[in-house]
Amino acid sequence: MSSVRDEAYTVREFILSRDAMNIIDENLKLRQVFRRPKIDLLSRFDPLGIDESMESLYKYFLKKVVINVDISSSISTLQVKAFTPQDAYNINEGLLFLSEGLINKLNDRARKDMVSFAEKEVEDAEAHAKACALALTAYQDEQTLFDPTQQSTLQFQHVFKLQEDLISVRGRISQLRAYAADSPNVKALEKRAGELKKEIDHEMSKITGGSDSMSQKLIEFKRLSLDREFSEKRLATALSSLEQARAEVQRQQLYLERIVMPNKPDFPLLPNRIWNIVTVTIVSLMLYGVLKLLLAGVREHQEQ
Repeated sequence: MSSVRDEAYTVREFILSRDAMNIIDENLKLRQVFRRPKIDLLSRFDPLGIDESMESLYKYFLKKVVINVDISSSISTLQVKAFTPQDAYNINEGLLFLSEGLINKLNDRARKDMVSFAEKEVEDAEAHAKACALALTAYQDEQTLFDPTQQSTLQFQHVFKLQEDLISVRGRISQLRAYAADSPNVKALEKRAGELKKEIDHEMSKITGGSDSMSQKLIEFKRLSLDREFSEKRLATALSSLEQARAEVQRQQLYLERIVMPNKPDFPLLPNRIWNIVTVTIVSLMLYGVLKLLLAGVREHQEQ
C-alpha cells in the first residue's frame, strides 16, 4: 500500500482531476456558479457563450482550485476561489467529501487484494485437510484398522510366541530321538511341529505378504497420515498468513484527517480593489506619458 506522502499526492491528483470536477458539476452546476449575473465579464466563465465545453470548464476549474502539499509533513491545503462564500464552501466541502471516498475505496481495494487472497488460501487448505482426514478415516474403516502400528506389533508378538513353541517342540523331539526313538510321542510332536510351522507361515503372510498384508496396509496408512499432517500444517500456515494480512491491512490503513474544516470567508480577498486602482492609474499615466511624447515628436517633425 502507499505511504502517507503518496496518499497526499494521490488525493491532490484526484482533486484536480476531471472526474472530481464532473461529480462536483453534477451536484453544484458549476457553469451556473461561475456565470452568475453579479460576476464581471472578465472573470465570468465563458462570458460570450462561445465555448461551454467540458474541457473549457475544466481549464477554468483549475484556475479556481489550488491544493498545496507540504512534503515534510504531508499536509495538504485546499483552497477554492469562487464569487460567493457559499459557493466556495460548497465546492471545498464537496472535494473533501470525494477525497474521503477515494481513501475509503483505496482501503477497501487493498483489503480485498490482500485479505481475499489469504482467505482463498485458507478455504483451499481447509478443503484439502477435510479431504485428507476423510480419506484416512475411510481407509481405516475399509481395512478395519484402528492403530496399525500396535496391531502389527501384536501380530509379531503372536508369531514370536509360535516360534518359541516350535523351538520347544523341536527340542523335545530331538531329546526323544536321542533316548527313546521308538516312543509314540515322537510322531505326535512332529505333527505338532508341522502345525506350528504352518501357523507361523500363515501369520507371517498376513504381516509381510501381498497387497492385503499388514505391511502394505501400514505403508498406505502412513501415506494417508502424512497427507493429513501436511494438510493440517498447510491450514495452520494459511490461517497465520490470514491473520498477518489482516494486521498488515490494519497497520497500513489510509486516513484523510481534516485538520482545519472548510470555512466561509467573511471578507473577499479578491479582487484587491485599491491595488487594482493604483495599478491601473500608474499604467494609465505611463501610457499617457508615452502617448504625449509620441504626439510631441510628431508635431515637431511636422513643423520642421
